[in-house]
Amino acid sequence: MNPLVSILVLNWNNFDDTNNCVTSLLSLNYNNFNILIIDNGSTDNSFIRLKNKFRDERIIFLKNKENFGYAGGINIGIKYVFEKLSSDFIWILNNDIMVDKDSLKFLIDAVNKNKKIGIAGPTIYLAGTKKIMEQYYRLNLLFGRFLVKTNLNENEVVKIENKKNNYIGGAAVFLRKEILNKIGYIPEEYFMYNEDIAWHQKIKNTQLEYLYVGPAKVWHKKGASSGGKKTIMPDYYDSRNFLYFIKKFYPLWLPYEFFMSIINKVFPKVLRGEWERLRYVFMGFRDFAKGKMGKFEN
Repeated sequence: MNPLVSILVLNWNNFDDTNNCVTSLLSLNYNNFNILIIDNGSTDNSFIRLKNKFRDERIIFLKNKENFGYAGGINIGIKYVFEKLSSDFIWILNNDIMVDKDSLKFLIDAVNKNKKIGIAGPTIYLAGTKKIMEQYYRLNLLFGRFLVKTNLNENEVVKIENKKNNYIGGAAVFLRKEILNKIGYIPEEYFMYNEDIAWHQKIKNTQLEYLYVGPAKVWHKKGASSGGKKTIMPDYYDSRNFLYFIKKFYPLWLPYEFFMSIINKVFPKVLRGEWERLRYVFMGFRDFAKGKMGKFEN
């Protein structure tokens, strides 16, 4: 019997991308999976439209009464998997991801060969192109940011050393269900942005390893799951949450990283005249200083 995989997709006011994501999942060349579409308090009719379109018995619909953020929304799906399903693996996807039909098979085959794998990730391409967007991340404290790494052979399966500064990105995370007994739920105080990195910090204290599965291919629109290019909320959450992450895990670096946040997040917007986006960056700094986490409230 093939392992059972639960695929978690979070929807928030975005029928088109969630529709495309789920449609691609239903074309997977693998026969033992279910899809949890978790609606995160949408205020449009996207959830109703999704329920009306997808009547496949493999799809489970969950509806949150409000927007709990990315972490909170996905955690509800994880809790459902633990309480209701006998899944072997969990695949957490941003709803602006589209998958190759063989991607799931490659992930399962690769992870099944090594019980020490904690989290695996596919090759993530820019939507509609052959350009590699992401393979894994590395935290560079001197630069004051996470660097996207694309230096691996996309046709190979490669172990990524579980060093303090290496991470698998959160857009398409694949892991054994049992791993969640060790790392728990995604920290919800971030609401969105950097919550996946903080979650993975729990892997650092184990003997578990990361795995990059190059032949598993997905395509990402990057940003659509948080509102797309026009939204300015990422400026707030990223500026606040990065400093919160540093304070929690690298406290001695905090003064330096605050300085680098000014270099990386303030100066470019000043040079481009992006004053509204700059305002949200400063609000992120303000709320970090106040210790205010969770959902943004102006």
